[in-house]
Amino acid sequence: MKTLPGTLLAAIGAAFVLLPPVFAESLFPPDWPAWKAPPPANGPAISNGVLEIIADLPNSRALEARVAGHSVAYVNLVSTIAYRKNGTVRLTDIPSGQCAATQNSFAFRSSWTDADGGRWNFNSRFTVYKNDLEADVEAVVDVDRDVFFLPLATVFAGQGSFGAAKGHGLFAGVEYLDNEPSSSELDLAGPQSQRQVPPAHDLTFPLMAIQADDRYVGLAWDDAQRFAGLFDSPDRIFGSSGHVMGVVWPATEDGGREPGRVFPKSPAVLKAMQPLRVHLWILAGVGDSVIPAVQQYVQLRGLPETPKAGDSYSSYIASAEAGWLKSKIRVGNLYRHALAEGNFAPGPASDAAVFETWLASRETNADTRRNLLENAREALAQVDPSAYYFSAPGHIHVPAASLLFGHLPEAIAAARADAAGQLARFDSEGRVIYHPAPGGVDFGKGHFAPDANGYTAATLIGALESAAFCGDGAMIDKAVAMLRRQDHFRGGSPRGVQVWELALHTPDIMASAYLARTYVDGYELTADPHFLDEAEYWAWSGMPFVYLRNPTGQAIGPYATIAVYGATHWQAPDWIGLPVQWCGLVYSDALYRLAAHDEKPWRQVADGITWSGALQSFPLTEPDHAGLLPDSFVLSAQHRNPPDINPATLGASAVRFYTGNTVYDFRGIPENGLLIHAPCRVRLEKSTAHRASFVLNPWETEPFSILINRLPATPRITVNNRPVDLALPNSYDAARGQLILRLRGKSRVTLNF
Repeated sequence: MKTLPGTLLAAIGAAFVLLPPVFAESLFPPDWPAWKAPPPANGPAISNGVLEIIADLPNSRALEARVAGHSVAYVNLVSTIAYRKNGTVRLTDIPSGQCAATQNSFAFRSSWTDADGGRWNFNSRFTVYKNDLEADVEAVVDVDRDVFFLPLATVFAGQGSFGAAKGHGLFAGVEYLDNEPSSSELDLAGPQSQRQVPPAHDLTFPLMAIQADDRYVGLAWDDAQRFAGLFDSPDRIFGSSGHVMGVVWPATEDGGREPGRVFPKSPAVLKAMQPLRVHLWILAGVGDSVIPAVQQYVQLRGLPETPKAGDSYSSYIASAEAGWLKSKIRVGNLYRHALAEGNFAPGPASDAAVFETWLASRETNADTRRNLLENAREALAQVDPSAYYFSAPGHIHVPAASLLFGHLPEAIAAARADAAGQLARFDSEGRVIYHPAPGGVDFGKGHFAPDANGYTAATLIGALESAAFCGDGAMIDKAVAMLRRQDHFRGGSPRGVQVWELALHTPDIMASAYLARTYVDGYELTADPHFLDEAEYWAWSGMPFVYLRNPTGQAIGPYATIAVYGATHWQAPDWIGLPVQWCGLVYSDALYRLAAHDEKPWRQVADGITWSGALQSFPLTEPDHAGLLPDSFVLSAQHRNPPDINPATLGASAVRFYTGNTVYDFRGIPENGLLIHAPCRVRLEKSTAHRASFVLNPWETEPFSILINRLPATPRITVNNRPVDLALPNSYDAARGQLILRLRGKSRVTLNF
């Protein structure tokens, strides 16, 4: 337990243990069988060395799961099927049946006749492989049955072991928990908070997991459209002493179930002699969070394919040009953040000039290219040079303007002031405390602390990146020291960024993004591998917000991103199942930065999010909105919701996806600590303690600048093997160890110092 103080965890855990099975009486018919705790299994076992499954032959549906010798769960303790006959709910139990065991598998066969003469067969096979337990389950009946509830698999984590407390819990797309109850009202208020059996399309991928006592157990399945996930932590549905994760039939979409109900409003017909089949995985192992379960799921199931960038490159260019030049985001030479009545007044935008210049570099039509460059110059003319460092109106900070267009000293000064301001927000304990706006809503109510990891990272990222840009050694040291003080957040749920409308407690993909990015920055600044490990953890924490499947079978779905597991003002909109791609694009930006050090799977996920963002953007057939990104996207209707967001938010990732380059890069050289800022991708070559070598392949055809900080002595410089002196437009500030180098075209830069 690393996210909460021990005394608070103990109090919360004790409260969970005392929770009664509050749902059970209202969820099931009166004759539903009472919960019976299973005895320890004492039959044959199958094992892969980490996960061991033990059968209880008198009750062949009750399997015990152990990890590293410790019991973590019981499998298939629910055996009651509910169906409708003559207007009433009827129950029939799956008997224990026969068990056949081999060295690495159990096979169970049950046959019986229900009270209305239907002949059932229920067959399952559990096979242990190197990394997981896989199950194939089949149910068939010889007459049509109107089924309300058919349990194909249930996993009761903690039953007979760690109980109702936990370290962490996950229901991908719906719940992201520390040691707290699921279906709470901390992020959603009212009936919508009840998420025991959510609509099928709400699941970003079919995985549930519970972690406790340095072990985790999870349940995944192959068809999240047809089969529903059932999750309650702690288990108040059946009244066990642990947590329940289940795969049941039928699944429903919005409106098909009342919130918190296990049975759908109407039964589904199980056709006579048409077997119902599902393939499942029981994931388990050693871990201090649910992240190993997510990693195991991705390893087993893989990632959705992404198209080749060239397949949609030309359409993206046309769309982005329309967004910057023709949409209503532009008002004269000013630009709005988004289109919304009464909000987002137009203002100066240095990143409009950056992206318009990039588009001009890709444009083959001379007139369009000229138009883009002219608009870029006019946009830049509206920006005070001291504000070049702050790039509005996008969601992703891209401080490229001064590197491309000049006034770099002013940008360095602005970055120094920003770093100081961001660091001043931390208190003596290294926290950024949330305070509600005077007279406003207290979005911190109900949260277990006055700070949150994402809320902190949103400040820390500015401190780190501005300190790195200005090159002030004291600022850098202070920002890195503050980053080290945040390690206590590791193992927790990412939460608490969007407190202008959401609770501080709310799980948030932007918390994953900001935390991953801060630790990548920390690694660039220090070369400390610990920071790279932390960046990996937080990058993985964002994966449950990403659709790693197609939830509706339509064109837009894979790699769409859920922003938060909660609702605005706890009420509406409820963002679960409603992608907000601009938040995902902030995450993709962090993944692209991480991919510079560990490409897989981060490059593919970032590419997928970017591709989905391009698909979600308004088409050219809507000229007032073309090239703009909708605030949210309705998957079932494939409908775009306002307000419509500027093209820069997609552009930062799109440049990477479509060209492999970037409009801004920041790299640290591990061998000597130099920090490089450039308006294109920086490719590091072999360096030593007193020599640095790197290659720049710019997209810009005009001269540009790079900024190199932390030089310990006056360097001898060669560019493409030719000596370069320090006369203007180049400069070296010995007191600050800061080099500004003016370049043009592809450049191999070597510094000796």
